[in-house]
Amino acid sequence: MTRKRLEDELQNEIGLRRQAGEGLLERGMLVEAGREFRLLLELDPKAESIRVKLKTIDEKLAHKRTLVNDIRTLIAGLKFEEAIAMWDKAPPDLREEALGKQVEHLRSVTVPSLKLCDQGDLYNEQGRVEEAVSAFQDALRIDENCERARHGLSDAEQKLHRIDTMLKEGYELALRQEYKEAIDTLRPILTMYPNHPRAVKSIVDACQAIAQDRRQNGDLKSALKAYAQAHEVDPQNRSIAKLYDEMTDLHDKEAALLDRAAQATARGNPGEAISYWQDILRINPANTEAAKALMQLKSQRGRRSVKLVVVLVVLAALAWVGYQGVSEFLIYHEATSQREARNYDKALELLEGRVFYFYKEEVPELQRICKRDAYEQKADTLYEAGGDVKAVLEYYDMAIRACTPEEETLKAQYELKKVLVEAGHQMAEGEKSITAEAWEEAVKAFSLAYNIADKLRKVPEAQKLAEKANYSKLFGNYCLAATKAETQEEALKHLLPAQDLRPDNEWVKKQLEKRGYDPNKFKNALGEAVSLLDKPYDPENAKKAVELIKKAQGSGLNNERAITLLNFALDAEFCAENGMVLVNHYDPKNEAMKWTNRERRLAFCVDRFEYVEKDAKLPKVNVSWVEARQICLDAGKDLCSFAHWQEACKAKSLGAIYPFGEEAKGDECNWQSEGPEAPGSRPKCVNTIGAYDMSGNVAEWTRPNDMPDGEKAPAQANIGGGHFKSGPKDATCWSDVTASAAGKKPEIGFRCCKILPGLPKQ
Repeated sequence: MTRKRLEDELQNEIGLRRQAGEGLLERGMLVEAGREFRLLLELDPKAESIRVKLKTIDEKLAHKRTLVNDIRTLIAGLKFEEAIAMWDKAPPDLREEALGKQVEHLRSVTVPSLKLCDQGDLYNEQGRVEEAVSAFQDALRIDENCERARHGLSDAEQKLHRIDTMLKEGYELALRQEYKEAIDTLRPILTMYPNHPRAVKSIVDACQAIAQDRRQNGDLKSALKAYAQAHEVDPQNRSIAKLYDEMTDLHDKEAALLDRAAQATARGNPGEAISYWQDILRINPANTEAAKALMQLKSQRGRRSVKLVVVLVVLAALAWVGYQGVSEFLIYHEATSQREARNYDKALELLEGRVFYFYKEEVPELQRICKRDAYEQKADTLYEAGGDVKAVLEYYDMAIRACTPEEETLKAQYELKKVLVEAGHQMAEGEKSITAEAWEEAVKAFSLAYNIADKLRKVPEAQKLAEKANYSKLFGNYCLAATKAETQEEALKHLLPAQDLRPDNEWVKKQLEKRGYDPNKFKNALGEAVSLLDKPYDPENAKKAVELIKKAQGSGLNNERAITLLNFALDAEFCAENGMVLVNHYDPKNEAMKWTNRERRLAFCVDRFEYVEKDAKLPKVNVSWVEARQICLDAGKDLCSFAHWQEACKAKSLGAIYPFGEEAKGDECNWQSEGPEAPGSRPKCVNTIGAYDMSGNVAEWTRPNDMPDGEKAPAQANIGGGHFKSGPKDATCWSDVTASAAGKKPEIGFRCCKILPGLPKQ
């Protein structure tokens, strides 16, 4: 009875274990299910079905481990999309919960952020800096810890600030009609970004203004040169291309006519010469040379007969028209004279209320012209006297309505005057609001001025006014934001760019003083940061410099010099945190030097010491090239390329033979000895950036300079720097020795390199 009860209890236990194992297996909990089935086998060793299930579970677990390792390898290699795709294809029971969270984070945060960074880098290279800033900001909104986005945003904002400064200077020069200087100021933008739209447009507008001025002065050659420059800057601009072609045609025609006129004069044929000079004046009315030559030739021909002709004409007129004709003739020509003297009301008074028989077609046209010009004159006079702007605009409207369809050019001039008056009035209202510290009203007025002037943006004068209004609106917005800021730091971030736009504004100065802004304190903090960054290597220097710049009152993010130093210090700190030093040619004391992605691509991190295993003292040797590279890759680094290794060895001394200088006395590094020493044991065997033992001690594996990702190990690989058996002459920065990549030797070790964050693989 007791035995049967025990058997029943055993079967019951087996049943419960089987049920639990099956349930765990259905939920994909392979490890737990395997544990239950193993216990079940201990209870019932003959259960073959359980043994089969266990084999299946073990196979699945092996597949799961392989899958998890493969996905983690892809993640470690930054192949995030491949890792996500592999995870999505994996059966649910082979997925690991912790890894799943990591993959979902990659899917929803990391990958979208990096794609935006790629887009930002592309925009940066294309000169679309505003779009680059937006892309990096979007990336940081998705992943606030994305260093690449942070560095990219800092670089783009720095470029944007520099471009805005040049655009502002160019705009101010153009406002003073110093067009040539404006072009010279704006051209460097096109050197950096050949198709920067605002720079292209500003240069084209300046060239157009020069061309129009030269053409009005009769200098077609200079006008053609200006249009050629505009066409070179913006070859896709059809309007400029058309003007360039027209000016080329006019210039060529004028040159040909000038040549013919000179030949006719030389042949003693004044009549033919007069014809050519007249043709020149038809295509270029402002050609003073043609006008003088024509007057001289006509004077020579007609001086003797002009009095007789006048007498005969008058007598003929008297005989033909009688008194009425003479009266109309005198009145009409007097009115014409008054119009030419800009006495439009007097001219209209002479013509008003009279009946003309002989000038019945000419008089109405003369009256229209006088009224049109009178409206313009009244508008100009009233505006100059500070009269009612509405009345001024009404007079311009009346002048516009008085124009005929053939007078499109004149109509455009009146419309431009109207826009300049209306926008100028709003600008004046905005300035009054600034004086009254009414920022919302100021922004509103400047916005209206911008919208009005922007209607004629193709006209240089209106474009200049629109840009001026835009800068003023920007200033007003900064001041308005400063008044609404809740913290000192937030207020300063708005006040400092406002001060850049209007350095002499008293309100901004007072607000900065009120908030304790001390430019000297900021300057001193930068000086101290420069001193730290210029000192011999100390891992804490970069960190202290970063803290100094960030804490400097006034926010270094608003100062180009501070941005440059901060970016450099952050990169130096990044290297230091990884036990590395920053290989670079940047001089913190040189304010002219920059630290943008262009300079960062030439920089990188290198291990400060040769690789040493944990708890060991001597560098790791007897390691193959493949093993050395894998250790670097596992640490998120890579073997230094041979070119990088040589550059790291020479550091900032481009022509250096040894890490420490040009000559070796023999005791600086571990040469010609019995074996390797602990890295850093020789204080003289260090270069200018703080990397030790790059000559002697152990030779160091490097990878080929042009080795692409995924390529198999080379048969032979360069080793740099010589080793403890070498003499000084065989252990220079320039030494070029190869060894079998599969070999392991007691004198060969390695160190790793790492590219800076936010940069593509080099």
